[in-house]
Amino acid sequence: VYFLIMRRFSTSSKANNLFVIGCGFPKTGVGSLSEGLSELGFISYNQRNLQKTRHHIPLWHKAANHKAKLRDDKKIKSFSDWNDITFSMDDFNWNEIFQLDPYSKQVYNAIISGAATPFYLDIMRFYENEGYDVRIILTYKSKRDLEPLKQGSND
Repeated sequence: VYFLIMRRFSTSSKANNLFVIGCGFPKTGVGSLSEGLSELGFISYNQRNLQKTRHHIPLWHKAANHKAKLRDDKKIKSFSDWNDITFSMDDFNWNEIFQLDPYSKQVYNAIISGAATPFYLDIMRFYENEGYDVRIILTYKSKRDLEPLKQGSND
């Protein structure tokens, strides 16, 4: 991962920066992903730093309400159609959330898990429009990973 990310970062002529979106639900390796990206120098916005970003909660509510309105307007009934509802560029300014880490005073360049998952396309489109080279990493549990859990629940 280090080689691929750093190579992309250093040779990208299109983008002035790299932004990583880690989509996934809890217990799918998102914590390890966040730690790994941190080791590579990324400033990750994630659920672990919720205490220092509590002031963002109204912004997340605003984004969620807008997404729900789009869903209702387009009459989306299933998750398979979720990607049909994305924000236009003027609908939401993601920089309001990702502009600055209060402790390091650096700009976030990764968001991992939690809130990113339902908004990954919106965030991707926004930051591509801002000139970033955006990469999405999906973490998930394979069926093989779930087998021991099923076996243990039968005991």
